[in-house]
This record gives sequence, C-alpha cells and structure tokens, in this order.
Amino acid sequence: MSKHKREYHIFDLIIGENYQSGGEAKTSWTSVGTVFRDKANGKISGRIKDGLALSGSFIIRAREEKPDFGPKADEKDAPNQNAPG
Repeated sequence: MSKHKREYHIFDLIIGENYQSGGEAKTSWTSVGTVFRDKANGKISGRIKDGLALSGSFIIRAREEKPDFGPKADEKDAPNQNAPG
C-alpha cells in the first residue's frame, strides 16, 4: 500500500445533443461522468453516472481550477488507490 495519496487531473465527460430552435441549430451539453488521469503514471480511468445508457460521441473537457473549499463530490469516485496496475 502506498504511503502517498495519488493525485489526479480531473476532466468532465460531456455529450452534446443537437436541436433546432427558431430555425437555428443549437447544441445542449450534458455532463455524464468524470475522467481521471493519474499525474504520476498517466493512467486514465473514468466513471459514468449511474443509470445512463450512452451511445455516440462525447467530449472530455479539462475541469477548470477552482478555489479549494474542501472535498469535491467527484473525489469519492476517484480510482481506488489500491487497485492493481
């Protein structure tokens, strides 16, 4: 077991749905999960929100740095530090 806590780059997994409004093509964006990249070894893993069936294209967007106000909700979804590999 590692003595050091792993650090991750965190990304949002989003999908776009095209639609028409007033004769104009628009896109609605929905966050469907989170992607984690281990800073030490570059491994990438992700988690899709429960209950979603997905198909089609997606975008992985870097999460913007925000002030640290304590644990973030997505931190509980980070990959298990004791997982093999």
